[in-house]
Amino acid sequence: MTEQRTHPSPNRLTFFDNLRYLMVLLVLIFHSGASYGSMVAFWPYHDPNPTEFIDIFMLLLDVFIMSILFFIAGYFALPSLQKKGGGGFLKSKLKSLGFPWLVVTIFVLPILDYIHYFTQSAGKGFSPRSFGTHWWLSMKKTTEFYIGRLRMSEYLDMTEHFYQRYMWFLSLLLLFFVVF
Repeated sequence: MTEQRTHPSPNRLTFFDNLRYLMVLLVLIFHSGASYGSMVAFWPYHDPNPTEFIDIFMLLLDVFIMSILFFIAGYFALPSLQKKGGGGFLKSKLKSLGFPWLVVTIFVLPILDYIHYFTQSAGKGFSPRSFGTHWWLSMKKTTEFYIGRLRMSEYLDMTEHFYQRYMWFLSLLLLFFVVF
């Protein structure tokens, strides 16, 4: 049995691959820290004894993580655009960014949101609505286009404001690629 070794494409920049992997790892660490700090009031779980160290660490990470990830995506956009042409580039971005955003926004986020809503409602003595009703009300909110700051401390569910949660970066990246 012979072992085949694959070599990276000559067009790959290993430095950017490694930098992207590091930033994704830091994103995971950042989100893990949200439960143990005091800065993210809307996070579903909070440790009863938050630490300032986590808050400072999260502030430091928040300064550069997403900026670097957006930079890397933008760095490779022009060669991709030149290779595929405008229509092919847009089609590939809609497929790789738009389709996952749509699927997660319609099917996954309402479930996560309902779990959050249900636990918050039960804790406050409300009688929670059914998932079907919650999903329908959430989908109606997606048609409203609100620009501005959400008051996350008052946030209870997607039926009050459309909130794309973890998918914000896909829609913003898609917007950058389509508009610019």
